[in-house]
Amino acid sequence: MKRQFSIFITVIFAFAFTASAAFAQPKSAGLLPTNPFYFIKEWGRGIKLVLSVKAVRKAEVILEILNSKALEIKVLSDMGMNQSAIQQAILNYQESASEFELLLKQLSQSDVLLEKILAHAVNYPEIIDVKILDIVLNKLDSPLPFIRQLTLLIDRQNDELTELAVAELIDRVENRTPFLKLQENLLIIFNGRLQARLSRDDNSLLSRVKQIFGNPLSRIVSLDQMREMLPASDLKNQLGIIRQQILENNESAIGELQISAAVQGVRELAKEIQGKKLAEQIEFLLSQADSLAENGNYAAAFGQASVTSTIVKNNLIQQLTDFEAELDKVKSQFDELSDVVRNLDSEKNITKILKELLLEAERRIIQLDQKPSLTLLRNVKLLLAIIDELRGY
Repeated sequence: MKRQFSIFITVIFAFAFTASAAFAQPKSAGLLPTNPFYFIKEWGRGIKLVLSVKAVRKAEVILEILNSKALEIKVLSDMGMNQSAIQQAILNYQESASEFELLLKQLSQSDVLLEKILAHAVNYPEIIDVKILDIVLNKLDSPLPFIRQLTLLIDRQNDELTELAVAELIDRVENRTPFLKLQENLLIIFNGRLQARLSRDDNSLLSRVKQIFGNPLSRIVSLDQMREMLPASDLKNQLGIIRQQILENNESAIGELQISAAVQGVRELAKEIQGKKLAEQIEFLLSQADSLAENGNYAAAFGQASVTSTIVKNNLIQQLTDFEAELDKVKSQFDELSDVVRNLDSEKNITKILKELLLEAERRIIQLDQKPSLTLLRNVKLLLAIIDELRGY
């Protein structure tokens, strides 16, 4: 009996230690919560935690577990498992997230595991408990290291929906204002990717915009913001249709709680708006949302709050934008893309298209230099994003 028990413990220990690499960067979900032997996986995790004495090491182990549990949720969803199984997996994740948050509050600023936490956020933007990011931000003296690291990690991702998913994650952060410019740039890049794909008669990415893993209401807010950035176009119309479809399909999920949270979120953001007249306009639009909600028209109320959120963000971005610095950035990106296109096969049709787009981008950069405006800056960035996407064809 003792020998059998010893063998059993050895197996559990072996699982606990050999799984660590997989948990750090999980490529396979392994046993899923729906498997009757899932408890073995949980035991292994528990043993690893018990053997982790220092707070920093314990935090690292829990973060590995969060990566593993987030992957389990994704796999269950991709497999089309029933909602009860997915909800149970989400509860499993939340238990570990709560434990991690308590431990994170105890860590010093230097031990906050910024890169690993942000890697988790970028890999699983729809799943991560945003309170983790709020705790990290409260520990930092400035959000700049957070933004720099987040930007680097996004650039390393291969998923074509990453920019959209992270932009939606930013809307869940408690203090969004420092991230508004990053959010704007992410959505412009994604718009450029969509526009480039559609120009090649590829609708696959646009179809993925309709497939929502996270919160459908977050997708509505993103679509309103994306449409605001676009000039009149077929893409803008199609995004409007998708937005309305999502709103109608999720009408039953919108109630007083969702409206209250949306309106309050916009009011908090609007506190930093400059100008009494604009502030009054924002409050009027939000009071209309409140009135619609009182009459039971929750979908229209949420739509109103979402559109108002876009207006507030536009004005805050206008306040935050250093046009001289932005002009230098787009000029630098233009020069880099020009060098790339110059080395492409000049006989290919795509090269000719890229050269035409570069000429248009150059013309608009000159206009931007002469008369800076947010609309023109967005148009330039969109053109450069389209060129960057098309050069891969």
